[in-house]
Amino acid sequence: MESNGQPIKEEKSSPGSSRASSRSPSYSKRLKEPREPSEKEVKILEACKWKDLEAIRELATSKDGLVSDDARRQAWPILLGCEGNHGDTKGDVTSWKELPKHGDEDQVALDVNRSFIYYPNGIAMPIQ
Repeated sequence: MESNGQPIKEEKSSPGSSRASSRSPSYSKRLKEPREPSEKEVKILEACKWKDLEAIRELATSKDGLVSDDARRQAWPILLGCEGNHGDTKGDVTSWKELPKHGDEDQVALDVNRSFIYYPNGIAMPIQ
């Protein structure tokens, strides 16, 4: 049911249709056919290979930036200084239960509990 009280209308689709069919032909063509990397993309990927931070910065801040998703995926971890494990931190993670208690933690718990006690019952969500 929509917010205006009307039932949700289901979209009818023909058996051969799909979400991708609503996209432009060039979009699906780009997904299927591999393309040749541009000269700038080759320079970015080469700089990433050698971890040349200055070259990556220069290329990223020049016209058209990091020109492709592949270039961005390789360049951003280097630019951010977090290349290495690619997010694998399982051995380094400390459980939140092992962290020291925050000074205001008890007060926050009291405030949260109090807010539920004084919250009025029977209030409906406003209809917009």
